[in-house]
Amino acid sequence: MRLRRSAPPALALLGLLVLAAPAAAVDSGEVVEQLLDRPVYVEPGAPYAVDEPRVRQVVSNARTPVYVAVVTEATVNRAGGPAALVERIGVGTKNSSSSVLVISDRAGTPVLRAASGRQARAAGVDAGAAIDRVLRGSGGRFDSAAATAAVVQFVGILDQQASTGPGRTLDDSSGSGGGGGGGSGALLGLLVLGGAGAGVMLLRRNNKRRLKSLEADRADVESLYGRLGSDVSTLAPGDDDVARQALADAAERYNATGALMAKADTPGEFAAARRTAAEGLAAARVVRERLGLDPGPDVPLPPGSGPQLEAPARVQVGEEEYEGSPTYEPGRGHYYGGGMLGGRMVPGGWYAVPFWETLLLGSILSGGLGGGFGGFGGGYERGYEEGVEDATDVGWGEGGGGGFEWGGGSIGGGDWGGGGGGGGGGGSW
Repeated sequence: MRLRRSAPPALALLGLLVLAAPAAAVDSGEVVEQLLDRPVYVEPGAPYAVDEPRVRQVVSNARTPVYVAVVTEATVNRAGGPAALVERIGVGTKNSSSSVLVISDRAGTPVLRAASGRQARAAGVDAGAAIDRVLRGSGGRFDSAAATAAVVQFVGILDQQASTGPGRTLDDSSGSGGGGGGGSGALLGLLVLGGAGAGVMLLRRNNKRRLKSLEADRADVESLYGRLGSDVSTLAPGDDDVARQALADAAERYNATGALMAKADTPGEFAAARRTAAEGLAAARVVRERLGLDPGPDVPLPPGSGPQLEAPARVQVGEEEYEGSPTYEPGRGHYYGGGMLGGRMVPGGWYAVPFWETLLLGSILSGGLGGGFGGFGGGYERGYEEGVEDATDVGWGEGGGGGFEWGGGSIGGGDWGGGGGGGGGGGSW
């Protein structure tokens, strides 16, 4: 009988090492190629299995270009570090109006790095400030769900920065309010000269009453915004396509609410923000129901001023037709209260696109309002394009971002990267 010779110990050990070896790192050029095909790349074996379809939906709806790469530590090391990888992506995609976010880890510690291109920074977009804002409120916890939520919030903050534009902050808005205070000072002078001291007291009392009312409006919207943010951050639709679409609708409405809230300083603007949050919560309730969870309390939308759809139908508006439904359905995340549009009565309901905003803007530019817009609050014409400063950190908990390594806008060199500490080498992104 011939005995089978066993492999020499050295060869056996080599075989074990091959089996145990980590997956080969991906070259940064391959990461760039993947991102050129689609703006979200999740490397196989990456430490955080983000919800790629959801992230891709949020990124595709962003008003500013964003590239997101979730990669392994080996790929980051091969590129020369997270800052270098961000630079390579920025230069390789050749889009200086974009921002780049890289998510990885180092020995189990989350590593996030973000930066914005030259044209993006000129437009007021600062990815570094955005990711710092997101992670400062993370409470030190980070997993795949948290990574997904981080990207959603990061993109929302970039959208707000883009709508704000360069040189505008919440403090600046307050400063312009201070300018209004200068006007009040001039009024005060006139009142004093006219001996109308009682008028000054009345003005102050009215201002206090107005501020108190606005604070109540803000608190009301923030409670809905917080609830929506919690759902967006924690719900996981899995393979349920209906739930996925509903969650994408909720995330988009969450971002839009944050943009509106950052600018809101009138009752009408708070009403618009509240309506937007309520739209998002209607979508989140569908997700919760699909997952077998308690949908939570319903948040009614303001009653419309026109007829309402009683069943799904195609609605003619001008030369276009739009599919609407009487209640929220995934993919139809915008509510219209009903009213006259372009000389035609359009029924209220839920639609895939807010076509009334375009008609409203056209009506304003042409010098008229076209006869009623279904109970929209004053200031709604400022729409979803408004926003100042960063979004409120919702669903993350309090405290510093312990256990993270992050940074942004810290690439240095060339004419891109914007602000922050030191980092990798040049480039011309």
